[in-house]
Amino acid sequence: MTTLPFGKLVKNIYPQLSEVEKLSIGICIPRSCEAFEVNEILTRTLSRIFNVSNVSDIVTQGKCIQNSKLKFDTIDWIAISIFSFVGFLILFSTIYDVYSKRRGSDPNEGLVAFSLYVNMTILFRTSSKKSPNVISCLNGIRCMSIIWIIYGHDYMFNLLLPNANSKDIVEWAQTPFSMFLQSGTICVDSFFFLSGLLLIWAGLKEMERSKGKLNVLQMYLHRYIRLTPIVAAAILFYVSLFRHMGNGPLWNDFTSPNKLCHETWWATLLYVQNYAAAGKMCLGHTWYLAVDMQLYILSPLILIPIFKWKKKAIAGVIVLGLLLIACIFTSIVVNNYSVFSKTGNLGEDTVEMRKIYYATHARTSPWLIGIIFGYFLYNHRDSRIKMPKLVVFGGWIIAMALLLTGIFSLYPKVLPSAEPLTTIEGAFYLTLSRVAWPLALSWIVFACVNGYGGVANTFLSWPFWQPLARLSYSMYIIHLMVETITAGRTKVNVHFSDYDVILRFWGDFGITILVSIVAYLMFESPMLGIEKVLFKTKPKEQVKTISKEGLCDHES
Repeated sequence: MTTLPFGKLVKNIYPQLSEVEKLSIGICIPRSCEAFEVNEILTRTLSRIFNVSNVSDIVTQGKCIQNSKLKFDTIDWIAISIFSFVGFLILFSTIYDVYSKRRGSDPNEGLVAFSLYVNMTILFRTSSKKSPNVISCLNGIRCMSIIWIIYGHDYMFNLLLPNANSKDIVEWAQTPFSMFLQSGTICVDSFFFLSGLLLIWAGLKEMERSKGKLNVLQMYLHRYIRLTPIVAAAILFYVSLFRHMGNGPLWNDFTSPNKLCHETWWATLLYVQNYAAAGKMCLGHTWYLAVDMQLYILSPLILIPIFKWKKKAIAGVIVLGLLLIACIFTSIVVNNYSVFSKTGNLGEDTVEMRKIYYATHARTSPWLIGIIFGYFLYNHRDSRIKMPKLVVFGGWIIAMALLLTGIFSLYPKVLPSAEPLTTIEGAFYLTLSRVAWPLALSWIVFACVNGYGGVANTFLSWPFWQPLARLSYSMYIIHLMVETITAGRTKVNVHFSDYDVILRFWGDFGITILVSIVAYLMFESPMLGIEKVLFKTKPKEQVKTISKEGLCDHES
């Protein structure tokens, strides 16, 4: 089967058609036919039918997709061997765990690290008990953010599919609802905010326990061991078995970015891909992990001064945050960067994406706000702050206004009659939205902790979120793989609408959860068990380690 890009040909015949109106036709041809033979027949036929000359090549070998027999390469067998070995460890560990329990003996902690019984108990455990060491509402914020990310990426894929009603997309992009997707990148700031908050919350507790000492090397090792196994497994899958997950005329178009893993896997494992492999990142969405890891590496430079000098150091953090905001603002204005375009914001690789989206210093503002708020929260952890009802009401109004402004402030710019966003307007929007969003989240967390959350706290602290929060890291790594396979396997025209995307989302979301459970049981939870043995941490202390935060924190 091959896909024929007739868009250019039709454009020559009907010049009144706009650039967005493209036409591709998929046809099936015998396996014995060569691409150049089909191309010659088609170009000759179309030239005669439309009375045009110099028709460019329509069919090339690269556009042809064959239903070939499944054939494994060396890298495939290596992947199968590694995944099978992990499966064997799970089987052995589970049998040993069950056998030990039946005998009434305590199993070796290292040998039960891969036990399904142990890890499934950890994954699905819920608790409604309040604890001073746990900020329950963060689970809901984390889960809502990861759901938003998966939902938004599903829209991105659906916009790229062969939509029979592609003209309707233009009208959809001018609706208020579309702003949840067009401004959806702001939800990543939720994770940076949580990362900073939990870093200072757990870090200060650890330093108080150790009388101001901070084992930086062990802290980094914790973090790397915690994050890397599932990323390494995803990379191995992408360079091997992934290509066997589907086929069709769109398969190569949707899966071509995954081939970058052959070149830049090392940058992803070192968490420097947002700089060393910008534009050709393996697992492109892991730019977040790179930024978060780099901020984590720099965190002792903030943790130690805050522990020693407290409010004076916080003042320094505020000044640093303001300087970074000024830096980003100036960079946008001086370089005339485009922050938002109503013709499409699909995350293409551009200079703007590299400088103001992937760059670590460009994403630091919500992280620093999380640190500042976390310090305030930590100092008042043993007491509730009492406020008049009018102040509480005003706080919620301001917080909701900030959230809605971050999402809908650019809506007037997507309307047909609107002028493009100017550079100055874009600079103000980008810098201020990355401040307003975490500030609004700060109020929500503050209100929930101090008893002013009401229905919001009940919802965000719902025990149901706890297992999903533990899966959130695996879901973040895996969801694009599922969505890519779903989109790449498309072999017919589709119809774009919000309802159709929601239908596709629930399918992708369900499969993502199932695969994430498998990944969690194979790689994520076992590493927590091994980490506990290596560093001799007690189970209750494990949730306090400052190597787990933001998207990667399970218990907060």
